[in-house]
This record gives sequence, structure tokens and C-alpha cells, in this order.
Amino acid sequence: MANQNPPQWRQLLGISILLISLTFFPGWAPAGPWGTPSFTRGIVGLIGGGLLYLSWYRYTFETKGIVPTVILWSSPNKSIGVLSALGIGLVFFSRVIGHEVDFVPVPIALIMALVGLLMILLSIYAWLVTEGPLQDEEE
Repeated sequence: MANQNPPQWRQLLGISILLISLTFFPGWAPAGPWGTPSFTRGIVGLIGGGLLYLSWYRYTFETKGIVPTVILWSSPNKSIGVLSALGIGLVFFSRVIGHEVDFVPVPIALIMALVGLLMILLSIYAWLVTEGPLQDEEE
């Protein structure tokens, strides 16, 4: 899906890298109304992660949006395996982060597990639509 005027993604990538890198340096964040600087760092990291996703989406699909529908995929049959493997890897990595690493905030493992499970769910849906029982008979 080649777009004549693809949306800008480099600015989002730069801002997201800056925001995510700020989360690794304690001591700069204000306590905020919630009374804890680590929560502020987490919010900044979540915003950076969201901007990172938007820049990836704009770079990959050359359009604005947030939902990677199967129609936009160039080769869904190959992407299903990669997406499910990344999702499973992210779930296992979140387990390691949550139990073995002490310097990251505790909720990051929960967020990583959620994203990994959503990736697995999307790969199951894509398989059902492209190769499974929900595929269109006309194609």
C-alpha cells in the first residue's frame, strides 16, 4: 500500500527514544499529584512506548492509524509466525523481568505480558481469517 505522501515517522521515533531513555535515569521526575517519582517515570515511559508504536505503524504501513488490520499486511502468511513467536517471547521475557530484575518498575512486566498476549491474539485472528475456518471462500 504505497502512499504518495507517507506520514512523518522520524519525529515520533526521536521523541519516543528520548522519553523511553529518560525512564532509565532516576531522580529527575517530580512526585506529581500521586506522590511518587517512579510513577511519573512510568507515565513518561508509557507515552514514549505509545509514540514508538505510532512511528513503527507509520513507517511500516505508510498511513496514519493505530490498528494493524490484516488487509494492510503485505504477506500475512509469513507474518503470522513471526508475530506469534514475538508475542510468546515477550510473555516469557516479561516473566524474567518481573521476577529476576530489580531496577525496573514492577508494573512493566504486567504491561509487557499484556502486549505479548495481544500479539498472540492478533496472530490467532490473522490465522483464522487467512488460513483457518474464517477465511473467505471467494479468494
